[in-house]
Amino acid sequence: MSFKIVPLFGLVAFSITSAACTLSTDGGVGERYVSTERTTASDEGSFAGERITVSSTGGSVEVVGVPGRTNIRVRAWLVAGARSAADADAAFRDVTEQLSVTRQGGAWLVSCSEARETHGSAGRSTTGCDRLRVEVPAGSVEAPIDLQVRTSFGGVHASGLVVKALDLEAPFGVKADVTPVTGARLRLWGEDLVSGHCSTELRVPSTTGFKSAELRVQNTEIRYAGVSETDPEYALGAAIDGFPGAPSLPPRAAFYRWTRPAAGPTVDVELRASLGRAVLTSDPIAPFDPMTMCKKIEVDTRR
Repeated sequence: MSFKIVPLFGLVAFSITSAACTLSTDGGVGERYVSTERTTASDEGSFAGERITVSSTGGSVEVVGVPGRTNIRVRAWLVAGARSAADADAAFRDVTEQLSVTRQGGAWLVSCSEARETHGSAGRSTTGCDRLRVEVPAGSVEAPIDLQVRTSFGGVHASGLVVKALDLEAPFGVKADVTPVTGARLRLWGEDLVSGHCSTELRVPSTTGFKSAELRVQNTEIRYAGVSETDPEYALGAAIDGFPGAPSLPPRAAFYRWTRPAAGPTVDVELRASLGRAVLTSDPIAPFDPMTMCKKIEVDTRR
């Protein structure tokens, strides 16, 4: 079963307007369809601390640590651009066959790929996961999680995890709310300009120490049209919040490296944003919402 979806926002300037929903499909201009929920999972008790890699063609990915879980469970909503619901449904059946949780080479791979073939007006390149929710064991100090996530068009949000390694990369917002163990390496990269004002945010406990914390924003010189440059909603640059003795970084700081000894675990952090903020914090961050991971912007091209 499928239904047409009309997004609640369109992104302006450096943006892709998945708007109102007309798409270029292999059969011409069509509608954007999103499926009802699909699910798949590994066997109960199958997870034994292996690395988890999530790869999605399409939209945003949410990874949630669930205390007591002993397997990996996936909930997915699929997307297809088509000129008819019948073509979209055929594409959904194809993509559902590609949705998988498999153990490969001593690691777990969660995958949502595009359709294997074109289905009428539903071209392969318009198919994949509109949204993916992956529920995994929460991890512990004794058995922390090693997680890598990639998505081709969307954001990534990870939460509720005790981690020894975290590697998140996406063209939209990248956010994590995790507890690292000593020696953990945390890499969060948001690398694209097409998606509006998108930030990279990492929240860890205030007791966390940093062997090295590098924060980088690539386009701090961008100016906005019709928006006050002092509006914190549209701030650009690196920021460090919520840690006792943390430095106060100047507006539009493009790069900062911080070393901090602490009583808690000591970790390495690398945060990168293209057009937005790179934020290292112990303060609460917003819960996952794929519709608000990036803010609408208008760029002043006259400067």
